[in-house]
Order: sequence, then structure tokens, then C-alpha cells
Amino acid sequence: MFDGPPKDVEGECNARLYLGDDWGDNRCTIRCKEAPEHEGPHRETFMRDDTPVVITWVKDERHKCAIHGQQPEDRCEACDEHFLKTEG
Repeated sequence: MFDGPPKDVEGECNARLYLGDDWGDNRCTIRCKEAPEHEGPHRETFMRDDTPVVITWVKDERHKCAIHGQQPEDRCEACDEHFLKTEG
């Protein structure tokens, strides 16, 4: 499935940014720090070795639950807990 790190492509910059798994869920969480209802892409900035890093993206991967509204994750924990209590 995995063929190792991506190979350099001639004619492209090929710079890399290494991000880590922050919660043991095999992904790295990036959180927009812009004001609510901001215009333009989402953005996270941080410093690495005295060098600024800026990440921008468009899609918000949080879950919008019809019952509980916007959730911080890609699922609704309140619905998950209810399901486990009633079905489990």
C-alpha cells in the first residue's frame, strides 16, 4: 500500500513539511485560528525552529450534527455516547 516517502518531481519545488500524529488517531489536527465567519481559506500558523509555518486549507472537516450543532471532531460524540448506551 505504501511505497515510502514521495519521490521528488522534476520541475517542482519538492519542499516538505513533517507533521505528526497528535492524538494517536493516525492524523495530525490542524485548527484554524481565524475569527468566526472569516472570509477566505482556513489558516494555522506556528513557529518551527524560529521559522514561521503557515498552513491554509478550504474544507472544514468537523461534523455538523443535526441535533447538537457543530462538533470539534469529524463525528458527534454525544450521539456516539447515546448510541452506545441505548444499543450497546
